[in-house]
Amino acid sequence: MAKMMIAAVVAALAAACASPAATGGQGDRTFARTATVPLVVLRGSAVTFRLGPARATAVAQLDRRAGVILLYRLQAPPGTRARATVQLPSVSAPLAISTVPVGPSSGCSVGRVGVTCTVGEEWCPMPAGRWRVLITKLSGPPGDVTIRLRVDTPPGDAR
Repeated sequence: MAKMMIAAVVAALAAACASPAATGGQGDRTFARTATVPLVVLRGSAVTFRLGPARATAVAQLDRRAGVILLYRLQAPPGTRARATVQLPSVSAPLAISTVPVGPSSGCSVGRVGVTCTVGEEWCPMPAGRWRVLITKLSGPPGDVTIRLRVDTPPGDAR
């Protein structure tokens, strides 16, 4: 009896996950396209996510030394709609950035290589740590989405 109940629950969950209501009306095609694992490349103060044409979410970590946030920037292919957050867990709130301005201290420009958005952050002292980078690509062409987070001593600081 217990095995039959477990089988029924598993079947119901599988049916719900593939239903048009659960996948935004796309049937199981949406799940299959978002199941691809993005390639993540860490280089210096940047993390690059190689994303396909479908909606995708990915996470990476950046080790940063102590200092203040000097640069927080997102670069994406033209026509990409994406948003991201970086956070130093247990120290900072998630810092938002997007391919459209997210507040008065942010701005975006569109050029040949794509959209570049930068958010101004206060020079609050941050300890060394492992920052969590979360990217969500909502739509757009396949390509690389890069998040740059430069944390260092302020220019002119004679520590």
